Amino acid sequence: MATKMDEIDIKILSQLILDAKKAYTQIAKDLGISNTLVHQRISKMKDAGVIDKMEVKLNPKVLGFETFAYMGIILKDTSKSKEIIEVLKEIPEIIECSYVTGNYSFLLKVIVRNNEHLRDVFERLDNLKEIQQTETMISFGFEFEKNFPIHLLDQEQTSND
Repeated sequence: MATKMDEIDIKILSQLILDAKKAYTQIAKDLGISNTLVHQRISKMKDAGVIDKMEVKLNPKVLGFETFAYMGIILKDTSKSKEIIEVLKEIPEIIECSYVTGNYSFLLKVIVRNNEHLRDVFERLDNLKEIQQTETMISFGFEFEKNFPIHLLDQEQTSND
């Protein structure tokens, strides 16, 4: 069941999406509501899991990690999925892992310094006996990344009313 969000919640989230470090007092001032209400609503959304976390987002390119790739993984035995996920979590270059439909068991997002570093990750994966096959797709560029499109909540509430 989806958590119910009202207009105030959506406006607060919209402010935080633009600037997660924005002071609650400034959000309250911008929205014309009390500071206490902002605190209560954010606390409620954290407790409900709507706000997963507020974190620092690093820029990999500035830190020397120039290459990222997607790797499709086919397992020999899908009943070993949980075990292989635990192994994949320990490989620091793998920053995302999704269980997917289609030809692959998993789709991984990998961030590395260069192609040589990518080859090293590939060889580490290739040495895992549970993996039958991998396919690597190198990204030529990271064009954009978005957060959850909060405006869809407005559309859903309008269509359900």
